Amino acid sequence: MELTAPYGHAGAYANLETTFSHYVLPDQTTNDFLRFQEWCALAPFLSQSTCRAAAATVSTNTRIAMAQMRTQRVTDPANAMPVVDPNSVPFESIGHMTAFLHSLTDPCLRTRTCFQRWIPTPNEAPDGLQLNAVNAQGNPL
Repeated sequence: MELTAPYGHAGAYANLETTFSHYVLPDQTTNDFLRFQEWCALAPFLSQSTCRAAAATVSTNTRIAMAQMRTQRVTDPANAMPVVDPNSVPFESIGHMTAFLHSLTDPCLRTRTCFQRWIPTPNEAPDGLQLNAVNAQGNPL
């Protein structure tokens, strides 16, 4: 889990702490996302010089989505984003939850030399259509 960032819709959150905060304080994390124009830091928008100019559109669309979320919480709570009472989730518990998820990460996954034995070679792909993941620098993962 720890190594699969970004998280959330469209990869909006770079770390688990912010992702958990979004579920506890969705209005606050969404307002921060809009105020700091964080969508411009997401991979699909990095090369767009007009990203910041879209602030009004992004804000409008985000606020519409948040209103729909609130409506669904009332009309269809079983399928809606859960309502978390921020008073019942102490801030330090976010750290505990993320620490738990970090503990689930196999240390072997931190170095390619350790986990490469599980990466099939291109000639092992049954249909010849194997995709090989690369990082932001183009290096194999």
